[in-house]
Amino acid sequence: IEVIRGFEKAYGIKVETVGGVGAILMERIKTEKAAGRYIADTYDSAPSFLISAKAAGLTERTELLPEMEKKVAWRLQPVDPDKTMFPYYLSIGAPYLNTSLIKAGQEPKSYQELLQPQWKGKITMAAPALDPTGIYPYVAAKKYGIREMGDDYYRQLGKQDLKLAPTVRDVAAMVTKGEAAIGFQSTAGIMNAVIAAGAPVKPLAMEEGQVLTWGATIARVKNAPHPNAATVLINWLLTSEGQAATNRARGALPIRQDLPDFGPEGARLEIKKPLVLEIPDLIEMSRLQRERVVDQIMGLEI
Repeated sequence: IEVIRGFEKAYGIKVETVGGVGAILMERIKTEKAAGRYIADTYDSAPSFLISAKAAGLTERTELLPEMEKKVAWRLQPVDPDKTMFPYYLSIGAPYLNTSLIKAGQEPKSYQELLQPQWKGKITMAAPALDPTGIYPYVAAKKYGIREMGDDYYRQLGKQDLKLAPTVRDVAAMVTKGEAAIGFQSTAGIMNAVIAAGAPVKPLAMEEGQVLTWGATIARVKNAPHPNAATVLINWLLTSEGQAATNRARGALPIRQDLPDFGPEGARLEIKKPLVLEIPDLIEMSRLQRERVVDQIMGLEI
């Protein structure tokens, strides 16, 4: 709400929002399009839904964004090659641990260490077939040639008696409650919230690197009734003001390098080796999940 209010104050453009699950909102746009009714100006959701919406012809290119013409240092490029989808929120994937169960100095420092016997039965992970978050390191390994996180690694990880969870939110809940000592992979947006609430949890900056990828993403809907206003909104979300408002509200790390980490104390993850996953990588991740490739490598029931 405060993000929208910031935009309205800056430009005097009134914004009406319709919240809901990304897939349901996309179906609504499809239905409206089929009826020849064009109501939505922008579609804002997880990148996986934006990719599907783009493939279905529900979105269109957005040109002439002043912020994209400036010499801004970005943590990841805030636009896909076709200038259709724009991430305005950075998602960081990393393992997290319960500090009540694992004392300072005993934390694993690499993904490889998670294969050691002392962590067997103590790691929770979102089931790859249900939630793609656990596939982040696998896709990063393929992209950057990191053998230590590839096929053989995931085969061994599958033998660690993992506590599989339906979603990354369940991973966070299990680590917070102490039902697992380590969450194999979660996202900063989720973990920052539980840390801000006082949970005994902290992220781990693994030696192999830290996955950075697209979080919340926005696109202009095709045949938008107010295309210019939609363009102004998308551009504002990339400005220093828009990025500060968005990431302050989420307690997160902006995609702009000229802004600080707004995460709560104890949640800020030092990005030593950024492993950036962009749209082609996210499309590949969707394929891996759809075909259950990682599940098979890990020996999970499918």
